[in-house]
Amino acid sequence: EHLKVLFNTCYGRELSEQVWRHYYVDNPFGPSFSITAWSDGRLVGHYGAIPQLALNSSGTRRKYALGLTLAVLAEVRKQGVFARLMAEMANIARCRGYDFLLGFPNDKSWVPLSVFCGWKLLHGSAMNLVPVGEIEGEVDSLKEEWIIPPSGFSPPYTDKEYMSWRSRFSPIYSFIADNKIVIICKAYSNQTLDILDVYKLKEGDGIVYQAALKTIASHLKCAQICITERHAEILGIAGKCLRPFGHTVR
Repeated sequence: EHLKVLFNTCYGRELSEQVWRHYYVDNPFGPSFSITAWSDGRLVGHYGAIPQLALNSSGTRRKYALGLTLAVLAEVRKQGVFARLMAEMANIARCRGYDFLLGFPNDKSWVPLSVFCGWKLLHGSAMNLVPVGEIEGEVDSLKEEWIIPPSGFSPPYTDKEYMSWRSRFSPIYSFIADNKIVIICKAYSNQTLDILDVYKLKEGDGIVYQAALKTIASHLKCAQICITERHAEILGIAGKCLRPFGHTVR
């Protein structure tokens, strides 16, 4: 109940007990942990983390902690509470053998994280909405298949238990278009296609990549696409028909 009050005060919305249980209790990679700050019997700060796994095509695994539900009351934000929560979380993650701590902070949190806590930016990108009707083309072949990216690390997309857990509230799809590009996405009930990851199998022109995006959106009956500028650049639609609506730091 204390966390619900804190979360509502900081974010102006309710913390879903179902979603909280999904991440902190039902997580397939083990028990979660959290750091709390109290003042006069009141919860004034919280930061939680859940264990996650990343792997590459050669089978190398990296265990990391994904930070969630960071919340600090405005009245104590200049008293070092934020920095102490982050430092303690990093220390616990290190002691438990995690390779790194990953977070998705908003713009307000990113400044103290980078300046005072030593966090490094993987990539930051504005979020955009793209109307499907403004994208042209069709692909010759589109198949739904889960594979591990040929380079770099990714979530364990081929692990059935993980994917069942990850897809509990909204289904996640992986499409391979013309054997050239893989697009991983979520489809929401409001007809929005959320692009989670994009990687190339072969080099191709932007028309093919755009066509793949439109074909997938049409297949899943989505009217608009939520995409970062970074992924838009890969797909060849950066700077065209993009409508910014937010920002994230990853």
